[in-house]
Amino acid sequence: MLVLPAMLFCLCCVGLPGIVGTASAALKLNNSKDDQAVKDFCSSHLGNGASRLDKGACYEGYVLGLNGRSDNACDSDFQNHASSIHACKTVGYNAGKNNTANVTKPSGGGGGGGGGGGGVAAGSADTCGGGGSNPSIGISISIGCKGQGNPIADMAFAIIRVLSDGVGLVVVGSIIVGGIQYSASRGDPQATAQAINRIRSSLMALIIFIFGYALLNYIIPGQFLQ
Repeated sequence: MLVLPAMLFCLCCVGLPGIVGTASAALKLNNSKDDQAVKDFCSSHLGNGASRLDKGACYEGYVLGLNGRSDNACDSDFQNHASSIHACKTVGYNAGKNNTANVTKPSGGGGGGGGGGGGVAAGSADTCGGGGSNPSIGISISIGCKGQGNPIADMAFAIIRVLSDGVGLVVVGSIIVGGIQYSASRGDPQATAQAINRIRSSLMALIIFIFGYALLNYIIPGQFLQ
């Protein structure tokens, strides 16, 4: 029963793109090649352990610096996230001013992407879709998009992966509650039966989920669910 609220929560969050990075959401690079070059720069300079939020902050700072804008947006967009502010102002912004990644400066501080990608809001914590002629969508939270293919499909599969991570916790929690109910039943046949049914239902739900997940993973190509 906890899966449905979690799904609704994820959908609501996904439906509010651009909450992070609103001050510079209009900043976009001219094409997907430049976009990827800045992302690669941020990944290499922040390290593999950096969060998606920090990488998005670095991206935003780079574009701000590239356009000669103030770095004040770094403070307002990433409040209470010291590492993200550092990634935006120190790593990204300074590199953008010097155009370390050697990308084309956007004309007029914005503009649509040539060669096919839709713009990703600078400072987005995650990027869904993209690559080739596919557009990309920036969202304000990190849900584990792969950044490839159709953005809606990429987002949907990311939500499935997020929810699947919580299934184990829900099942374990339900089994623990069933165990507590069984211990507290004290020989009451009705309470004992309820506890056993809860544990049995939890295990059955886990088996059904594993089977369904494996089936989807077999049907859908590209390992989107992994």
